[in-house]
Amino acid sequence: MNHDGANSLPMREVPANLEAELGLIGSCVLNPAAIDDAVMFVTEGDFWRDAHGALWKALVALRDAGRQVNYITLADHLGARLEAIGGLELLHSIDLATPHGANGRYFAQIVKAKATVRRLIEASNETLRDCYANEHTSEDIVARAESRVFAIAERQATGDTIGATELIGTTMTEILGREQGAIRGLMTGFDDLDYLTDGFKPQDFVVVAARPSMGKTAFAVAVAIHAATSGRPVLFSSLEMSKESLGERMLSAASGVMADKLKRSWTLSDGDRHKLAEACDWLGSASLKIDDRPIRTVSQIAANARRIKSRDGLGLVVIDYMSLIDGQRQKGENRQEEVARISRRLKAMARELNCPVLCLHQLNRQSENRDGHRPRLADLRESGQIEQDADQVLLLHRPEYYDPNDQPGIAEVIVAKNRNGPTGAARLAFHRNCTRFESLTTDATNGSY
Repeated sequence: MNHDGANSLPMREVPANLEAELGLIGSCVLNPAAIDDAVMFVTEGDFWRDAHGALWKALVALRDAGRQVNYITLADHLGARLEAIGGLELLHSIDLATPHGANGRYFAQIVKAKATVRRLIEASNETLRDCYANEHTSEDIVARAESRVFAIAERQATGDTIGATELIGTTMTEILGREQGAIRGLMTGFDDLDYLTDGFKPQDFVVVAARPSMGKTAFAVAVAIHAATSGRPVLFSSLEMSKESLGERMLSAASGVMADKLKRSWTLSDGDRHKLAEACDWLGSASLKIDDRPIRTVSQIAANARRIKSRDGLGLVVIDYMSLIDGQRQKGENRQEEVARISRRLKAMARELNCPVLCLHQLNRQSENRDGHRPRLADLRESGQIEQDADQVLLLHRPEYYDPNDQPGIAEVIVAKNRNGPTGAARLAFHRNCTRFESLTTDATNGSY
């Protein structure tokens, strides 16, 4: 992103500390163990001078190769490149300027801090160019700006190594503190499914996939309503359905009144109206936000989620559905690569927001030609990256869709992937007329899938 004037920074003094850059290199030559500490958060691109970045890269390479680290081995490793970056004179000046190797971490922190400020300036300049180019909407510009800052924040993130004694002690305390049978994560409201998954954990990326008309949106609505009425704020990003249609679905599911009656309100009975009024009061108390703007990028969804979290908190994000997300396909990129990038970004969003992200997705047609039509993990459409990124993959299946006499009113939620728990299947009741899922009293069918 730097280097030596090859950038578009304003005509002011560039935030850089060349003495700290040289001090870091010199400290690591005198105390090679300091490389192991600094390399955790300093990279070649963090140095303002290209020459200093090249020296740092060489130091890390020597350390990785298990070679001795000193000025002689450093010069030997660089070979002919040494003259291009300043020659032996540069190494000599570093040696004279570094009396000891005790300040490596201090210098590394300065180098990293200055690099972060330069990246923020560059991100601001790119946002200014977007503003003046008149090529994007104001919402897009805000989303792009937030995405750039988020990328910089991700580079800042550092995690401390924890000792086994502390980790095991903390884990044991958590285990002993659980109530018997308690679910740790966000509950879906379906007991058998919650038993299998232990709920949706913070930072989980959950994919709910099915063929068309299996009830993906109805399932997502049920989970969202249960979370929101249990005090967990929910953002429901509906890329396919308008907020009015989604509202009708919610009222029908919550009240049990047939969806067709809501479209022909003159057919409603007094009992129906009473049920709807009760459902309206119940849903009205839910902490549920609906975003039905149809063309959304992951950055825009994430930006909206950040704003809601900062204002009201956030317990769950639901996205309906992945194939409608604008992946801003790059030149020469195919759809599979685009979906893979969307999947990685959704997982990163879950980690950033520290809440579960539940995203609906469509399965390919392979299950249509299979005996029983039961879906499998391999049926995920367009990208194996989704299977890799997802913490949980839930596959919806309703046998009666293919044969009205095959388990009518029963739906199966197949836990095909569960990163931190068992796979298996949970059976639910499905009321097609009001598109509502309910728990059955039977236990989940455990076992691998």
